[in-house]
Amino acid sequence: MKMVTRHTKMAPAEIQRELQRLWVPCTVMNPETGEAALTNYAGSITPVRAFPDAAKHRVNINVEVPLDWIAGKDAWAYPVFFTDVARYGYTRWGIRYTPMVKDMSIVAVPITIENNVMADGTGIVNPPKSEWLTLGGSGWAAAEPSFQRDNFTQLVTVSMQLYRDGNSVLDVHIGTCYLLGLAIVYPAFI
Repeated sequence: MKMVTRHTKMAPAEIQRELQRLWVPCTVMNPETGEAALTNYAGSITPVRAFPDAAKHRVNINVEVPLDWIAGKDAWAYPVFFTDVARYGYTRWGIRYTPMVKDMSIVAVPITIENNVMADGTGIVNPPKSEWLTLGGSGWAAAEPSFQRDNFTQLVTVSMQLYRDGNSVLDVHIGTCYLLGLAIVYPAFI
Protein backbone atom coordinates (compact mmCIF):
# COMPACT_ATOMS: atom_id res chain seq x y z
CA MET A 1 0.00 0.00 0.00
CA LYS A 2 1.39 3.38 -1.02
CA MET A 3 1.49 6.08 1.65
CA VAL A 4 -0.11 9.28 0.35
CA THR A 5 0.44 12.56 2.16
CA ARG A 6 -0.87 16.09 1.65
CA HIS A 7 2.31 16.85 -0.28
CA THR A 8 2.29 13.95 -2.74
CA LYS A 9 2.69 15.36 -6.25
CA MET A 10 0.74 12.72 -8.19
CA ALA A 11 -1.90 11.62 -5.71
CA PRO A 12 -4.49 8.99 -6.66
CA ALA A 13 -7.80 10.29 -8.00
CA GLU A 14 -9.70 9.01 -4.96
CA ILE A 15 -8.05 11.60 -2.70
CA GLN A 16 -10.53 14.35 -2.00
CA ARG A 17 -9.74 17.84 -3.18
CA GLU A 18 -11.16 21.15 -2.11
CA LEU A 19 -10.62 24.81 -2.83
CA GLN A 20 -8.61 26.82 -0.34
CA ARG A 21 -8.30 30.59 -0.16
CA LEU A 22 -5.07 32.51 0.37
CA TRP A 23 -5.57 36.12 1.51
CA VAL A 24 -3.01 38.77 0.56
CA PRO A 25 -3.83 42.01 2.43
CA CYS A 26 -3.15 45.32 0.69
CA THR A 27 -0.74 46.34 3.43
CA VAL A 28 1.90 43.84 2.19
CA MET A 29 1.69 45.04 -1.42
CA ASN A 30 4.35 47.34 -2.83
CA PRO A 31 2.96 50.10 -5.06
CA GLU A 32 4.68 51.47 -8.13
CA THR A 33 6.09 54.96 -7.42
CA GLY A 34 3.22 57.37 -6.81
CA GLU A 35 0.50 54.77 -7.47
CA ALA A 36 -2.11 52.99 -5.35
CA ALA A 37 -1.39 54.93 -2.18
CA LEU A 38 -2.10 53.37 1.19
CA THR A 39 -4.83 55.41 2.85
CA ASN A 40 -7.34 55.33 5.69
CA TYR A 41 -10.64 55.75 3.89
CA ALA A 42 -13.48 57.18 5.96
CA GLY A 43 -15.48 54.30 7.39
CA SER A 44 -12.72 51.74 6.91
CA ILE A 45 -11.10 50.34 10.04
CA THR A 46 -8.07 49.10 8.13
CA PRO A 47 -5.79 50.83 5.61
CA VAL A 48 -6.76 50.38 1.97
CA ARG A 49 -5.01 51.08 -1.34
CA ALA A 50 -6.60 53.71 -3.61
CA PHE A 51 -6.97 52.92 -7.34
CA PRO A 52 -8.41 56.01 -9.10
CA ASP A 53 -10.36 55.71 -12.35
CA ALA A 54 -8.14 58.04 -14.39
CA ALA A 55 -5.04 55.88 -14.90
CA LYS A 56 -3.48 52.44 -14.62
CA HIS A 57 -2.37 51.92 -11.02
CA ARG A 58 -0.23 48.95 -9.95
CA VAL A 59 0.98 47.12 -6.86
CA ASN A 60 3.59 44.36 -6.72
CA ILE A 61 3.25 41.18 -4.66
CA ASN A 62 5.34 38.07 -4.05
CA VAL A 63 3.30 35.03 -3.04
CA GLU A 64 4.66 31.68 -1.86
CA VAL A 65 2.68 28.82 -3.42
CA PRO A 66 0.94 26.99 -0.55
CA LEU A 67 2.29 23.51 0.18
CA ASP A 68 -1.14 21.90 -0.17
CA TRP A 69 -1.70 23.34 -3.65
CA ILE A 70 -2.07 20.64 -6.33
CA ALA A 71 0.79 21.23 -8.78
CA GLY A 72 -0.27 21.99 -12.34
CA LYS A 73 -3.86 22.96 -11.51
CA ASP A 74 -5.30 26.40 -12.22
CA ALA A 75 -5.76 28.89 -9.42
CA TRP A 76 -7.97 31.98 -9.44
CA ALA A 77 -7.51 35.46 -8.03
CA TYR A 78 -9.86 38.34 -7.43
CA PRO A 79 -9.46 41.78 -5.90
CA VAL A 80 -11.61 42.54 -2.86
CA PHE A 81 -12.48 46.23 -2.93
CA PHE A 82 -15.15 48.88 -2.49
CA THR A 83 -15.83 52.12 -4.34
CA ASP A 84 -16.59 55.67 -3.31
CA VAL A 85 -19.36 56.18 -5.89
CA ALA A 86 -22.73 54.42 -5.57
CA ARG A 87 -23.39 53.30 -9.14
CA TYR A 88 -23.16 50.14 -11.21
CA GLY A 89 -20.24 49.84 -13.58
CA TYR A 90 -17.40 47.56 -14.56
CA THR A 91 -13.90 48.06 -13.23
CA ARG A 92 -10.99 46.62 -15.23
CA TRP A 93 -8.53 44.59 -13.14
CA GLY A 94 -5.53 42.58 -14.25
CA ILE A 95 -2.61 40.54 -13.01
CA ARG A 96 0.79 40.01 -14.58
CA TYR A 97 2.54 37.06 -12.98
CA THR A 98 5.79 35.13 -13.23
CA PRO A 99 6.29 31.85 -11.34
CA MET A 100 9.80 31.23 -9.98
CA VAL A 101 11.63 28.32 -8.40
CA LYS A 102 14.64 29.20 -6.26
CA ASP A 103 14.32 32.80 -7.51
CA MET A 104 14.66 31.76 -11.16
CA SER A 105 11.80 32.43 -13.55
CA ILE A 106 10.23 29.34 -15.06
CA VAL A 107 8.42 31.27 -17.78
CA ALA A 108 10.15 33.54 -20.27
CA VAL A 109 7.49 36.26 -20.39
CA PRO A 110 5.13 37.32 -17.60
CA ILE A 111 1.61 36.01 -18.12
CA THR A 112 -1.11 38.69 -18.18
CA ILE A 113 -4.79 38.10 -17.49
CA GLU A 114 -7.51 40.77 -17.29
CA ASN A 115 -11.22 40.77 -16.55
CA ASN A 116 -14.07 43.14 -15.76
CA VAL A 117 -15.43 43.16 -12.21
CA MET A 118 -18.86 44.68 -11.56
CA ALA A 119 -18.95 47.26 -8.77
CA ASP A 120 -22.22 48.66 -7.49
CA GLY A 121 -20.98 51.14 -4.90
CA THR A 122 -23.01 49.64 -2.07
CA GLY A 123 -20.27 47.77 -0.21
CA ILE A 124 -17.39 45.37 -0.55
CA VAL A 125 -17.20 43.72 -3.96
CA ASN A 126 -16.81 39.94 -3.74
CA PRO A 127 -17.11 38.97 -7.41
CA PRO A 128 -18.68 35.78 -8.76
CA LYS A 129 -16.33 33.15 -10.19
CA SER A 130 -17.11 34.28 -13.75
CA GLU A 131 -15.22 37.52 -12.95
CA TRP A 132 -12.20 35.88 -11.28
CA LEU A 133 -8.76 36.06 -12.93
CA THR A 134 -7.56 32.58 -13.92
CA LEU A 135 -3.92 31.89 -13.08
CA GLY A 136 -3.12 29.06 -15.50
CA GLY A 137 -1.66 25.96 -13.86
CA SER A 138 0.77 25.30 -16.69
CA GLY A 139 2.62 28.48 -15.76
CA TRP A 140 3.00 27.44 -12.14
CA ALA A 141 4.95 24.58 -10.59
CA ALA A 142 4.01 22.06 -13.28
CA ALA A 143 6.45 23.77 -15.63
CA GLU A 144 9.33 22.75 -13.38
CA PRO A 145 9.66 18.94 -13.64
CA SER A 146 11.85 18.55 -10.57
CA PHE A 147 9.39 20.36 -8.30
CA GLN A 148 8.02 18.09 -5.58
CA ARG A 149 5.42 19.00 -2.97
CA ASP A 150 7.55 17.49 -0.20
CA ASN A 151 10.78 19.22 -1.25
CA PHE A 152 10.86 22.34 0.91
CA THR A 153 14.09 23.58 -0.69
CA GLN A 154 12.29 24.32 -3.97
CA LEU A 155 9.38 26.45 -2.85
CA VAL A 156 7.70 28.25 -5.71
CA THR A 157 7.23 32.00 -5.49
CA VAL A 158 4.88 33.79 -7.82
CA SER A 159 5.80 37.39 -8.50
CA MET A 160 2.63 39.34 -9.31
CA GLN A 161 1.62 42.80 -10.39
CA LEU A 162 -2.04 43.59 -9.67
CA TYR A 163 -3.52 46.62 -11.40
CA ARG A 164 -6.69 48.52 -12.13
CA ASP A 165 -6.71 49.88 -15.66
CA GLY A 166 -8.74 53.03 -15.21
CA ASN A 167 -7.72 54.16 -18.72
CA SER A 168 -9.35 51.15 -20.36
CA VAL A 169 -12.57 51.72 -22.31
CA LEU A 170 -13.85 48.64 -20.47
CA ASP A 171 -13.48 50.39 -17.08
CA VAL A 172 -16.66 52.45 -16.90
CA HIS A 173 -17.00 52.89 -13.15
CA ILE A 174 -16.34 56.50 -12.22
CA GLY A 175 -14.60 56.98 -8.92
CA THR A 176 -11.87 55.33 -6.92
CA CYS A 177 -11.67 51.64 -6.02
CA TYR A 178 -10.30 50.99 -2.53
CA LEU A 179 -8.48 47.66 -2.41
CA LEU A 180 -8.61 45.62 0.80
CA GLY A 181 -6.60 42.73 -0.59
CA LEU A 182 -6.27 39.96 -3.14
CA ALA A 183 -7.92 36.58 -2.67
CA ILE A 184 -6.27 33.60 -4.36
CA VAL A 185 -8.34 30.43 -4.58
CA TYR A 186 -6.52 27.19 -5.39
CA PRO A 187 -7.25 23.44 -5.47
CA ALA A 188 -5.72 21.68 -2.47
CA PHE A 189 -5.29 18.20 -1.09
CA ILE A 190 -7.39 17.56 1.99
